Amino acid sequence: AVVLCAGLGSGALSGDGALKPMLGRVLHVPNTIGLEYSLHDDAAGPTGQVAYIFRFEDRLVLGGTFEPRARAGDTAHDAQGDDAGIIDRCRQLLRLDAQLNGGVGDRWNELGRQVLERRWAMRPT
Repeated sequence: AVVLCAGLGSGALSGDGALKPMLGRVLHVPNTIGLEYSLHDDAAGPTGQVAYIFRFEDRLVLGGTFEPRARAGDTAHDAQGDDAGIIDRCRQLLRLDAQLNGGVGDRWNELGRQVLERRWAMRPT
């Protein structure tokens, strides 16, 4: 087995023209809703984006975006538009979880009122 860890250079190094850079974005927010578990929905919605909420001791990580046509080195983005989309998809995920499993009840609408950090990175896909 060969594990190729060349990051964005993977396509050129392996001769695989199908590998392209992808820009992914996440938000770090405080866990003001008392979420005690992580959630993930990998069924891309109409925008082609997925929703996930990863719980950590001191925060929640909300995601994300998937922009396969981004150019290497491109980090310019519409932070407010991206934030709103990520938060909306994660609230929808929480609302569904509350309907199916009791979840966080009606506190889903409080998610993301404060953003601690925005992070983004280019990755091969």
